[in-house]
Amino acid sequence: MGLADYFSKEAKVQRTRAGCLKKLTNMYYQSADRLDAVQNAAGLVRGGDTASIRVLLARFEHIAPNYTTDEQEKRFTYDVLVDLGDGIADEVAAYAQTTKSSPHWALKVLARFWSTERRRAFVLEQLRGMDNDYWRSPDRKFAMLQEAAELVDDEVAAAMLPFVDDHHEDARIHALGALFAHKFEPARAVMVTRLGVEESQRICRMILDGFISLGWSAAGAEEVIARKFRWEYAVDAAGLLEKRG
Repeated sequence: MGLADYFSKEAKVQRTRAGCLKKLTNMYYQSADRLDAVQNAAGLVRGGDTASIRVLLARFEHIAPNYTTDEQEKRFTYDVLVDLGDGIADEVAAYAQTTKSSPHWALKVLARFWSTERRRAFVLEQLRGMDNDYWRSPDRKFAMLQEAAELVDDEVAAAMLPFVDDHHEDARIHALGALFAHKFEPARAVMVTRLGVEESQRICRMILDGFISLGWSAAGAEEVIARKFRWEYAVDAAGLLEKRG
């Protein structure tokens, strides 16, 4: 690199961007330094450097030792991203699709720019592209399931059904909670089957209590319930559940 290249506008932008990223991803810097880096990165975005959007989003991937400080910094970064306007939405959406960290904050930013229908279509696309097998970094899946729970309709609920059998317990909990909240009756048969293989007592009780709350039949799960929970739940001739005691 020649001297002219080093002092070129592009080179200065790259150095500033790299410095911002270093501060925003290192929790040993002072909070004031990270907040200053947020403002500097935002300035680069306003100047046309779209790569700095990812630098800002990188702050959400790290946790500061002090919870209050961490939350304040993330809220500040979120506010700065929103202030940058909906022109950043495509880059934020691309990040939410690919990050191995939770895209929770990125989805919050998109919620400020997109209509409910646009958000729903995006989440639906993401759910359909995921499997329910083991994920080494499942945070993106959890965040999408949480987002889906806020946007659920019959189509989204159907896309959440496979996650009742997800490898990760938290994913199963997110899916079950949303399906019960939406009263999605086609999920009943899937949940009955799940009871036969589910090892988590917490999830089994979540399913059984959900059945009671919605008045769903537990027909087909009588043997499992009698074997695992006969002192807690009873099934009548119509397959309806009730709690004992």
